[in-house]
Amino acid sequence: MITKKIDLYEYFNLSNLREEKTAGYLTVYAQDKYESRPQRKRPAILVIPGGGYIGVANKENECVAFSYLAKSYSAFSLTYSCAPIKYPYQLLEAVMAMLYIRENAEEYSVDTAQVAVIGFSAGGHLAGCLSCIPNEPEIINILGDRAISARPNATIYGYPVISSGEFKHVKSFDNICGDDLKLRERLSIEKRITKDCPPAFIWGTVNDDCVASENSLLLALAYKTAGVPFELHSFMDGVHGLSIGTIESFDVNQSIQPWLELSINWLNSHGFEIKD
Repeated sequence: MITKKIDLYEYFNLSNLREEKTAGYLTVYAQDKYESRPQRKRPAILVIPGGGYIGVANKENECVAFSYLAKSYSAFSLTYSCAPIKYPYQLLEAVMAMLYIRENAEEYSVDTAQVAVIGFSAGGHLAGCLSCIPNEPEIINILGDRAISARPNATIYGYPVISSGEFKHVKSFDNICGDDLKLRERLSIEKRITKDCPPAFIWGTVNDDCVASENSLLLALAYKTAGVPFELHSFMDGVHGLSIGTIESFDVNQSIQPWLELSINWLNSHGFEIKD
């Protein structure tokens, strides 16, 4: 297996943009090439953990990457900047991560037409930004038009932070937007869904007492209105931040564990599979 840690700012020659507490690191978990099938291509997934934009939650990191790795995916995990660092650093780092995966697809045997993103909680918000608005002016000014090709081929949202409106998760939007009310409106993902967005798989728990489940419902409605395929799973019970729901993610909840296999089946239905 190939494992390495990539400094995205260094890779893209943007080290001059680094601030004291800036992150922007991508961890690679990729299968080695098969000598008997060197042409084999795998689907890939970019994992974006949550943490309210104040930190990166470990329980939504490696165990998620390994879960997809076990399903024949190449997995990549993003460590992105958090408070006091604010927008656009988080989106810039997500865009750089996706561009890195596609630009180095040959090394990791990745099919560039089968690259998904999965985000949890605030990481779900960042996954939504990457999926819907990778070409915001701030990003184009830094990376140019290449940012447009950063849009993933599919998006998986786990109990995501979505809306800056009535059902907002206050701390997440405070941490990424500060007092900028216009930016909060721009980063309200349910208002940024268009026909150009990739298909979405959305899951969460009805009784989430941290990020209101209405976020997922608003997101699903926005996808439906835009005519973009989506699948929504609302499990009845469970605290926020369940990740894969096993001992590896600390909070065991068997009732939500099926989301992982459901997401794999959904990705399969959208053409995500090994190609020899």
